Amino acid sequence: MVLTLSEAGNTTRWQVLLALKRSGQMTAEQLGQELGISAVAARRHLESLQGENVVSVRIERRARGRPAYVYALTPQGDECFPRAYDSLAKAVLEEVRRLFGAEGLQAVLDGLQQRWCATYAGRFEGKGLQNRVAELARLQTENGYMADWERQGDRFRLCEHNCPMASVAADYPELCAIELAVFESRVGAPVVREDHRLEGCHCCSFLIGPEASPATENGPARRQ
Repeated sequence: MVLTLSEAGNTTRWQVLLALKRSGQMTAEQLGQELGISAVAARRHLESLQGENVVSVRIERRARGRPAYVYALTPQGDECFPRAYDSLAKAVLEEVRRLFGAEGLQAVLDGLQQRWCATYAGRFEGKGLQNRVAELARLQTENGYMADWERQGDRFRLCEHNCPMASVAADYPELCAIELAVFESRVGAPVVREDHRLEGCHCCSFLIGPEASPATENGPARRQ
């Protein structure tokens, strides 16, 4: 995400996003008229945001005249605007627990774990441990965790600098256990949580490896 409501203020970039959000799609000329700037200046902002994948462009052929370049928000650009995912997720989990008890909630969470393991399995196949760790960091970054990794002897350290589900995990720490189990399943090596945001640390970090033996790889994932 490039801009958020708390960061944007009255910047022209934010006004561009607001105009596209309200209108759905606009040309540079229309946007310039809306914001009181030249079409050239509007196009410059649009091209900058397009380079950051928050704005897309398509060519609209017209019966007369030159084709028009029409701009719109991408799904990533749409995510710059407020969402209530956390409150919805907590409400759903609380309702599951109310209706089906702790065992029902755990069954749902176990199903989530299996789904997450299966969804990304293909991205890790045929890779050595270091490449699996690098792929895990890429995957977590794509999912909003701002992850990076480094080698430490025969192990690797993965650090998540952001947690997009922090407020949900505060009420349902079982999600953190699922995360650890999914990591072990995907990298095929022991994973130990080193730092934990829920314990007051500034990030979540994990020590991965060394490479597990075949017996360990085929065994159940540990949870911590």
